[in-house]
Amino acid sequence: MRRIAPFLALMLLACDPTPDDAQRALSSGAEVVQELDEALAPLVSQGAQRCDAETTTREDHLECLEPWTPVRYGVRLARAAAFVGQRAVDTWRLGAGPGWAAFLPIGACVVHGVTLIVSAIRGLGLEVELADAVEWLDGVGAIAASLCDPAAIEAAEGAVR
Repeated sequence: MRRIAPFLALMLLACDPTPDDAQRALSSGAEVVQELDEALAPLVSQGAQRCDAETTTREDHLECLEPWTPVRYGVRLARAAAFVGQRAVDTWRLGAGPGWAAFLPIGACVVHGVTLIVSAIRGLGLEVELADAVEWLDGVGAIAASLCDPAAIEAAEGAVR
């Protein structure tokens, strides 16, 4: 997961970026999301099984699953942003569209999704390797969140939630 630092640095600090820069940033972000999702999938499944065993009503079951909602939303947002981001990069490569201006808020949504996942991991006290780059993520997460408009991703990709 150490690839997240170059992704974030490039995305938020790049001067005169190219479509290739954006592609590298997008690919790094997608890899981080995939690694987190793979690490979390068995834990989410165990949590769901525990909720199945411990609850008898639908309301209690939903309440039991509630702590996992930020994980699910973060993964969906980041993945949807990566798909939308790929379209923005492809359009940029063709010389159409606003280029970096279109990519930046989409890339920020990838970062925001990762931030939500990391926050949920911490909140749930899960044993998941987060790497040293998470410290830097804490610093840029708020910036990315302010640039990310989930409604724009939802409109471009379909429902994220």
